Amino acid sequence: MRPLELRLRNFRSFFGDGHVFDFRDRHLVGIVGPIGSGKSTILDAIAFALYGRTPRVNRSTRSLIHQRADHAAVALRFEVDGQIWEAVRQLRAKGQSQHALYLLEEDTPDPESVSEKIVLEGEVNERIESLLGLEYDAFGRSVLLAQGQCADFLTSRPGERDRVLKGVFGYERVDEMRDLAKAKSTATDHEIEKLGIRLEQAEAALGRLEGLRETLAGKTRRLASLEAAQPEYEQLTESIATTNSAVEAAVARMSELTRMAEKLPDPARSEEAIAGAERARVQRTMLADELKAAHASATVTEASIKSDEFVEGSKRLELASDLIVRLESQQEASAAATSHVSDAAVRLGASQIALVEGAEFVDSADHDLASATAASGTATLLLATAEQKLTDARYADAASSLRHELRSGQACPVCDQPVHELPSAGAEATTKSAEAAVVVARRGRDEAEAALRSATAALEAGRAARAASATRVGESEREHVRAGAAAAEAATAVQASLDEIARLLGKGDPASLLEAERIAIDVLGGQMEAARKAVEEIRRTLDDAIAIEQEADRALGDLRTRLGALATQLDAATELPEDDPGALRDALKTIRDGWRTSTEDLQWTIDRDQAALVVARGRLEEMREMLEIQGPFADALAVDRAEVKLIETQTVDNEAVVAASGELIKERGRLENIADSYRRLSTDLSDARFIRFLLDEERGTLGELGSNHFQRLSSGRYKFSDDGTFQVVDLTAADAMRKADSLSGGETFLASLGLALGLSEMVGRIGGRLDAFFLDEGFGSLDSEHLDLAMEGIEALVTEYSQRLVVVVSHVPELRHRVEDLIVLDRDPITGDSIVLNGATR
Repeated sequence: MRPLELRLRNFRSFFGDGHVFDFRDRHLVGIVGPIGSGKSTILDAIAFALYGRTPRVNRSTRSLIHQRADHAAVALRFEVDGQIWEAVRQLRAKGQSQHALYLLEEDTPDPESVSEKIVLEGEVNERIESLLGLEYDAFGRSVLLAQGQCADFLTSRPGERDRVLKGVFGYERVDEMRDLAKAKSTATDHEIEKLGIRLEQAEAALGRLEGLRETLAGKTRRLASLEAAQPEYEQLTESIATTNSAVEAAVARMSELTRMAEKLPDPARSEEAIAGAERARVQRTMLADELKAAHASATVTEASIKSDEFVEGSKRLELASDLIVRLESQQEASAAATSHVSDAAVRLGASQIALVEGAEFVDSADHDLASATAASGTATLLLATAEQKLTDARYADAASSLRHELRSGQACPVCDQPVHELPSAGAEATTKSAEAAVVVARRGRDEAEAALRSATAALEAGRAARAASATRVGESEREHVRAGAAAAEAATAVQASLDEIARLLGKGDPASLLEAERIAIDVLGGQMEAARKAVEEIRRTLDDAIAIEQEADRALGDLRTRLGALATQLDAATELPEDDPGALRDALKTIRDGWRTSTEDLQWTIDRDQAALVVARGRLEEMREMLEIQGPFADALAVDRAEVKLIETQTVDNEAVVAASGELIKERGRLENIADSYRRLSTDLSDARFIRFLLDEERGTLGELGSNHFQRLSSGRYKFSDDGTFQVVDLTAADAMRKADSLSGGETFLASLGLALGLSEMVGRIGGRLDAFFLDEGFGSLDSEHLDLAMEGIEALVTEYSQRLVVVVSHVPELRHRVEDLIVLDRDPITGDSIVLNGATR
């Protein structure tokens, strides 16, 4: 894993829109700055981007958000085995945090395409652990040595150190092989269990075969007996069913004939209905002839009324009636028009008088306005004169007040003008007199202006009234002309209506003439009405006769329908004509005779078929007892056939199971050998065996390399033991063995650094996945000599492998002189935020 770029926003002490740290083409990078400037925060951000937690914050990750922000974001782009990945973590003070991992097509600021995207937090963490080959704790003990945690690998228990080494060297694949061997062993054991069940089934099948064969022989014999008796049994069953159906049909027919006897019409009532129908038909014929004669008489009268002369006279009377009604309204309109002419003349005279009076008022107002204008000008002139005198009096008053300070020929202290003549005393009384004159003049000017405004308003009102009077005169003249024309038109219409009425009715009183004409028409109408009443009276009588005949026909129809239904039920061919009531008498006798004959024949058939049923049922019961049949014969036959088929199938299946038992025994033996191999492989690949063997060698190598670095860093005083337990050997005390926790703080840092350098050297030799190393603080406990030794060891990490990135965090000033590539941070004195002074991007 080789970091390429780190981006921060509102993360811990880094506040703002964003900070970018570019690690491309950088190898040994120092992060320096005063305490609290955010040096360790950069390493925290790398850990958080990869694993979602930091060395100092595991669970309460919202505390990583800057105190003045409501969200934070960290993004780390890194390279693993030639692939470019980017991990993005976003925190929110409220709401769900977001996590994502992208596989990028290219290392550009804004990649155009993404090959893979993971967004669930658990899946992101799992994939990163797989890419790096390290879980979080192993990463913190081998790759990122956080502040105060440098000695974790040195002081860890052996099992914890083994987990770190497994992740560093990729030995977790052995765990996958062991898990696969266990899974294969378990699956094979399941197959063996299945074979054991099948062998048990084979033994059971061998025990069942003899009983199945005996049962099959008995079932086969019974099935043969049933199949032999089947034709006779089926023939008897069919015969019984047919005969039984015939008897049931005959009994139903007998019941039907019994009910039919109740439906036969009563002879006396039938004869009464037939006779009533014959009488109604004769009455209806007579009344139809009378109606025909009355209708002819009415037709003659109607023809007279519909003649051209009668129609023309009716139209003439209707037109005259309408003219008389219209004449009344025309006469009323003519009188109203004449009255309107008089009213219009009166209104015209009043408008003309008002116009003359308005003109006189305007002349008077015009004269008043001229007088008011002259008076206003005079008052304004008087006011200006009085105000000028007041001004002169005030100047004189001021000069009089200063007269004792003035000297002839000198400048006035107020106006800076030369004084030619000294002012006289007593100017104060002149000023008061001038002020009173101004008040009087102003009052006169205000009164004159008020009189001018009043005269102007009166003139405007007079002119408006004169214009309105002129308008009313014009309107009155036009109204008088229109009223005269309307009166003349109404008189003409009245005369035209009188002329037309005289032409239609003749000379005389129009109303009397119209009444005489109407009386003549009413006489002819009365004759027509009498003829129509006679026709209606005969028609009502005929309708009653028709109703009586229809009622009689309905009674005969009911009788005919009943006789027809009875004839159909008896299969009797009987004629029932609708126009011959007497024919129903003969049909009724024929139906009664047919019913009697049908009843006697049907009873004989029932007696014969019931006797045949007794014989057939006796034979059928005898066969059921002999064959031991409980239910239907077909069911018994189907059951026996199914049982024989089932037993035959079971016999064949059990024989096949028994025959295959030999192959099952061989297969079980083969699978048991395979399962044993998988179990041995799983045991051999356990941490206690194969992994321990591999890690023993790695621990030995790490102990040797770490010991060399530790001895050099401690100036030849210390090294590690050769047994892989990483105990400290004190070379200055007769090679005494010491535990790591007995070292001082500086010695512990040198020991941890020696192991870290040795581990990095081992990873570099095998081309491992750890192309980065992060070291946070620890230098403050070293003197200058050991600091130089520590820096030489760190510089060797980069020299040995040119692609590796080493990041060292320290506030020790000497670090600035040993590391050229620096990220320099500072702390804002007011806000406390981190400030990047140099080296953020390249």
